[in-house]
Amino acid sequence: MEDWYTKWRFKINQSKSIHTTFTLRLSPCPEVSIYGTQIPTSSIVKYLGLTLDRRLTWAPHLRSKRQNLNLRLRLLKTFCNNNKYTHIKTKLLIYKSLIKPIWTYGIQLWGNAKISNINKIQTFQNIALRKLLNAPPYVSNLSIQQDLRINSVKDEAKLYYKRFHSRLLNHPNPLIKNLAIPSIPEDVEDAFAYLIENSPPDNFEFADYIQNNYISSDATFPPILWATEPSKEARMTNGPESFHSHFNEQFYTSHPSIHQVIHILLDIQSESYLKIYSIKEQNINKPCKEQQENIIFLINTIEKI
Repeated sequence: MEDWYTKWRFKINQSKSIHTTFTLRLSPCPEVSIYGTQIPTSSIVKYLGLTLDRRLTWAPHLRSKRQNLNLRLRLLKTFCNNNKYTHIKTKLLIYKSLIKPIWTYGIQLWGNAKISNINKIQTFQNIALRKLLNAPPYVSNLSIQQDLRINSVKDEAKLYYKRFHSRLLNHPNPLIKNLAIPSIPEDVEDAFAYLIENSPPDNFEFADYIQNNYISSDATFPPILWATEPSKEARMTNGPESFHSHFNEQFYTSHPSIHQVIHILLDIQSESYLKIYSIKEQNINKPCKEQQENIIFLINTIEKI
C-alpha cells in the first residue's frame, strides 16, 4: 500500500484513518501500519453513509437509521400527527419524499440482514403510517399497508435489488458488469487459492478437506453443483419431509437431551451407510417365498381382469 500511495502521490493522514477486518472470528484484528504509524482499529466503520460492522450483520447501521428516522418524524409531527386538515395524499407524499429515502439508501446491501434487524425499520414504518392515518388500534398494519399501497421493508428490498441487478448488465465497467453473472463455478477455485495464499500457515488440514470435497473440479461436490444458477423446474420436498417425519418418530419427549439427539443421528447415519453400500454392491434383499407367491397371485389376477 505504501508503494502505491508513493507512486500516485497520495498523502495519507494516519490519525484520521481507521482499520477493520471483516471476519466472523472473535479474535482481535491484526495490526496495520502505514509509514511506521499504526492505524487504529475499530469494529464499526462508516463509509459512504453506511455503517459497516466487522461481522456484516448491519445491526449498527439499522440502529443508527432508526434513530435518524425517529428524529425526522419528530420534526414533521406538525404535518403528520393528529392533523385532520392535511389530505392523506399530502401526508403520504411527505413520507415518501422526506422519510422513506432515509431507510431505502443502501437497501440493496442490508436488505438481506437478519429479520430481527429489519424489523427495526418495519416497526418504524408501521408507526409512521398509523400516525399519518390516525388509525385506531384495531386496524392491522397489513390493512394499512394495503390501503396505502405501501410495500413492506422486505418486499421493498427485493424490488430495489431487482432494479439494481437489471442495471448491472448495461454497466460500462466490466468489473461491475460481472456482478450480474448468476453463476461463478469457474472463479471459485481461483478465489479459494487466493484466500489460502493470504491465510496464516498454521494448519491446512481443514483447507485440504474443503479443496478435495467442494472446490476442485474433480471434487466429490464440485462447484458446478452448488455455485451455478439454480434450476427453474419445480422442486419437491418429499425427501426432507420424509426424513423429518422419521426423525421425529424417534423421540418420545418434547425436549430430548443432546446426547439422545446425537445417538439417534448416528443410528440414522449408520442406516444410511448400510443402504448406500448395499445399493453400491447390488445386494438387494430378495422377497421371501410367501411374498413371491403373493406377487405371482396379484399378477395373475390382474391379467385375468
